Amino acid sequence: MTKISTVTMGKTAREQIPPKDGNLPPLQQAGFFGRHQELQQIEQALVKEGTRRLTITGIGGQGKTYLAIEAGHRLYRAGQFQKICFVDYAAFSMVEAVDLAIETLAKVLDNHLVNVATATDALTKTPTLLILNNLEKSSTEQLQRLLDVAAQWSEVGACRVLLTSQIADFKHSAYPTDNPLIHKVLPLSGFGEKEALAYFQRLWELPPVPRIQDPQPADLLRLFKQVAFHPLSIGVLAVPLKMLCPTALEERLAGLLAQTPDDSLVALLTLVLEGLEVEIEFSGWLY
Repeated sequence: MTKISTVTMGKTAREQIPPKDGNLPPLQQAGFFGRHQELQQIEQALVKEGTRRLTITGIGGQGKTYLAIEAGHRLYRAGQFQKICFVDYAAFSMVEAVDLAIETLAKVLDNHLVNVATATDALTKTPTLLILNNLEKSSTEQLQRLLDVAAQWSEVGACRVLLTSQIADFKHSAYPTDNPLIHKVLPLSGFGEKEALAYFQRLWELPPVPRIQDPQPADLLRLFKQVAFHPLSIGVLAVPLKMLCPTALEERLAGLLAQTPDDSLVALLTLVLEGLEVEIEFSGWLY
């Protein structure tokens, strides 16, 4: 497999934000890949154009969360914000959305915050990037209240709000989809070809050890095209690709996708399970 430079496409080598200044979660083992144009758009909007609110949107598995985390790191290192506060609603969908945001802000700002007013006052004094992740997990009522409060926070001092959601239009006056100076919507689609190959190359280098020769880029691209270069799907395909050639997987995946045209993830998981069966037979795990 032809290697692609990891200088521009590969994972980002960087130090973590000091715990006193932020709570960004670690990236996946493969690191951060691609999306450099999108990173520039986020920086351009939040820093140079003065946009106060930006939403990264797209279907699940496009890398919205990883992009938001990387943007947080870069903007912190550039000195744009003193604090980076990450609030994830995927793990706390049953918790009151605004309360979770206030509780998390209190920890990051190291301040006793009891309500929206005290949080607003603290943000006025500290340039903060507030990242609200997986907003589609919140109920409609809670989401609307959270959006109200987040809009208020984004307008104080040098604060900004970065959101991720599968919902592109919140139907909220503070988050228009046609006025990027007020609220910018950044949709994510699949990787470009170079990004996809670079990402797979990194996955290829991670355990488990491949049992076949390096696949050819052209064969990989044909396979990845079947899943629209979807980052999560490429990650899932990396497992059977260490045991089976891309051509064989391409043919089998085409058949599975035809059986489940509305759910490509089911097809991919079926393919991975088949690959694990091959691995079991090869290694004799069951004998």
